[in-house]
Amino acid sequence: MATITITPGNSFTATETVTSTKLNDLGSPTAALTAASIGTADIADDAITPALIAGNAVTTPAILDANVTFAKLTDVIDDDTMATATDTTLATSESIKAYIDKFKPNIVQAVKTDIFSILTPNMVFTDIPDLEVTITPKFSNSKILISSTVNSSNNSGSHGTIFRYVRDGSAIALGDARGSRTPCTFGSGYGGQYTPDVAGMDYLDSSSLTAGTPITYKIQVTSEGTADVLINEVNSDNNADYIPCPISTLTVTEIYQ
Repeated sequence: MATITITPGNSFTATETVTSTKLNDLGSPTAALTAASIGTADIADDAITPALIAGNAVTTPAILDANVTFAKLTDVIDDDTMATATDTTLATSESIKAYIDKFKPNIVQAVKTDIFSILTPNMVFTDIPDLEVTITPKFSNSKILISSTVNSSNNSGSHGTIFRYVRDGSAIALGDARGSRTPCTFGSGYGGQYTPDVAGMDYLDSSSLTAGTPITYKIQVTSEGTADVLINEVNSDNNADYIPCPISTLTVTEIYQ
């Protein structure tokens, strides 16, 4: 309950002379509000409106030291995921950091630096060692971008090398079947006796995901029965400075939707 002290404009003593000025002062008493005497019950619902706090009415002296604390400010919102945020929702430093951390790029890359060869693959697909990655998606509605660059060669000038992407053991990103032809993701040719052929493919995998469940991608390769497949190696691998020693890569990136 608010406490207000009323002080008369003048107080007469027993022998004091009465004058018109002193009588007039009696009609002008003063009122003083006792500090911190106004409580929640003294303020009616909707009594404080924007119009009442206009014109810089709340000034620095009106805000006591230590009354505005960080704890009180952060209590406005503490939504680490910001899933319920709107255009007018305030955020804390904690919630902003958590939100940004969640959307950090999710990228995994495999790099193959050594050589690998398959003698007479006879159109049987084989995993390329080291060109395999496992990624754990953060969101179930994401898509996975697969990118690759493979340096390869073979010992046939008339037959190319055939590659395909595999997701958790199942081939994906394949061309339509046409007769006896082999559906694949991409292919490469014969670069030359001393030069590898560089091939690869970008593919956005839209298969269904489960947040937190790992997915494994790999590259498989094959070729015609009598054509040896060489990865990171040329057909005539002489020990000379004009012979390249390249690398091959497989990169997967989660694309947030």
